[in-house]
Amino acid sequence: MIKDIVYKIYFGITLPLTYFLFAFPAQILNLFGKYESSKKMIAFGSGLASRHYFKATGSSILIEGLENLPEKTKNLCIVSNHQSYYDILVIIGYVPILVGFLAKKELSKIPMLNGWMHGMGCVFLDRSSPRAAVKAIEKGVQSIKDGNAITLFPEGTRSKSQKMGSFKPGSLKLAIRAGATIVPVSLNNSFKIYEENRKVRKANVRMVIHKPVDVTQDEYKDSKVLSDKLWATINSGLIQ
Repeated sequence: MIKDIVYKIYFGITLPLTYFLFAFPAQILNLFGKYESSKKMIAFGSGLASRHYFKATGSSILIEGLENLPEKTKNLCIVSNHQSYYDILVIIGYVPILVGFLAKKELSKIPMLNGWMHGMGCVFLDRSSPRAAVKAIEKGVQSIKDGNAITLFPEGTRSKSQKMGSFKPGSLKLAIRAGATIVPVSLNNSFKIYEENRKVRKANVRMVIHKPVDVTQDEYKDSKVLSDKLWATINSGLIQ
């Protein structure tokens, strides 16, 4: 209980610090048209901060398959299972590219956090409005084509366990419409950091990066075939 409180206080204190060290200067660089420099600053700062917050829980990580990441990151999507809030820190911190997320619109209203998320190229989804959701998907498609990698969690919500749920219909629409290369990722034991007992504690997390899948291949014109392929691949990397 004490560790949980201390961690949350520490997070609340250091979030403004990391924002003013990295995200705010990156926004200034954008104003002057220094887009590549801004991206590099966001990539470095978000990776550093995410690893720091992850390690502050006492957790360790084992990474397999880094060699499977494509050298060129244009038109790239990461598709992962979703066990925990900490999945986002793991992916940002330990996948060595700048990557954003498909996120709830509500997160765009949180001061400082929204600055980080805009910098990472996150796409905000308003689930209460079908029209707004369509526009968000279109924005995400263009963002991927422009070279911003995005992570998708097709389960739609955290499983809070080692067992992976089914993929939601249409969850891969963003990647399919962008003609993206998909990198499947399996996350193990991240739910043990918080979700298992609703308290922050250390866990041994294992991340497996699988070989990429090109959604433009003929066999994946059927989105159900693609969804089943990705589900099976990600599930194969989970410790049962």
